[in-house]
Amino acid sequence: MRLRRRATSAALAFALSTLFARAFSQLAWPIDLIATLALHCAYALLALALVAVAAGCRSAAAICVVAAAGHGSWCLSEGAARAPAGAETVRIMSFNLRAGQSDHQKLLDLIASGPADIIVATESKERLNERLRTSPEIRDAYPYQVLHFNVVKLSRWPLTLIPSDIERWKDLEHSYNYRYTAIVEHPRTPFVLCALAPESPRSAEHWAIGNRYLERELEVIDRHFSGLGLPLVVAGDLNASPTGFRSRLVHQRLGLRRTKPPLLLSGSWPARAPRPLRVAIDAVLVGPGVRVAAWQTLEVETGSDHVPVIAEIAVPRSDATPRSPPAAAAD
Repeated sequence: MRLRRRATSAALAFALSTLFARAFSQLAWPIDLIATLALHCAYALLALALVAVAAGCRSAAAICVVAAAGHGSWCLSEGAARAPAGAETVRIMSFNLRAGQSDHQKLLDLIASGPADIIVATESKERLNERLRTSPEIRDAYPYQVLHFNVVKLSRWPLTLIPSDIERWKDLEHSYNYRYTAIVEHPRTPFVLCALAPESPRSAEHWAIGNRYLERELEVIDRHFSGLGLPLVVAGDLNASPTGFRSRLVHQRLGLRRTKPPLLLSGSWPARAPRPLRVAIDAVLVGPGVRVAAWQTLEVETGSDHVPVIAEIAVPRSDATPRSPPAAAAD
């Protein structure tokens, strides 16, 4: 009897702590780390429920099942709408290159193989950018390129940079990816393509810096790009899972949803971990009207500690005349 009471108390504490973290992940760094693993916690709770049933601890099992269902319902409510069968799709790859290694050949071979229609890659350094720029194979696969330190966009269709008159932020000089926001001139429906790569939450300080950067970036996207009359797609390394604070912030501010299936236990980091243990921090996010046909990770060795993520999306046809972009400013 005492063992059952202890098991029930432990199950209740675990369930309440994970649900609390999910609801209040904005409060503190440790709470958000727990929230980032909420889907893993949900499956752990289901496993504990089975153990509790086998041990005769029905109260503990019931608590675990209810808490897991709470996490699952949250996840399902945040999922993107599915595309109808047979819809014309665009394949977009989001990938953190971690391009500091000396040999980039595996990365170059993957990109040259043309795994997606559009690639948004973060943590690209100038040496790799130069090889992307000069590779005939990559130029054939992706004739339209925006190459910048930290963020790269490669496309099969023309990319029209959206001029911006926004000054760089004094306290975040390294984070101005908005200046390379582009319209993808897709032959059926053009759409706006943005990149996000906030600071990794490897400490409470970096978590706060990344959150502050993300809030400013979302403000810029909302003010200058969301109103262009075109569908919005955002890709990059959020350094947060679909259940973390940053994903909730992106959804609240811009109505963006992650393309990853909400109950699929898979992700992009760390690459060497088994697929169910990875965290989905590399993402493709879509705005209202954009639907998702498929999502997958590419199980290839590239030298990065991230694996690429590919989302197939169906962009709605728009007959609206896009709003003129803002005037350009000297960089």
